[in-house]
Amino acid sequence: MLISYVRTDSGKKVGVIIALSSKKIGYSLCNPLDRFNRSIGKFIAEKRAEKGKDYIVKIAEVINRRCDYGKPMSNICRVVQPMLDMEERAGRYFDE
Repeated sequence: MLISYVRTDSGKKVGVIIALSSKKIGYSLCNPLDRFNRSIGKFIAEKRAEKGKDYIVKIAEVINRRCDYGKPMSNICRVVQPMLDMEERAGRYFDE
């Protein structure tokens, strides 16, 4: 399992990205009003990763559309690039 954290510009952790394989990548993000909890974040990201890559790609498309139209959804726009980075990293790590 590969784990990466999503951070704000100031370095505060706000989310987790987990890769179980190059095709099973999941994420979780903390509500801006809540405090980040690493174990809960990992649990949610892992459950989403188990659903597979198609699930996460659909979510990424929605995130991109909302961020591109000038409706930023707080921390959710921060997860797009780290997810792409994790996909590349997982491809190298799991050698699939």
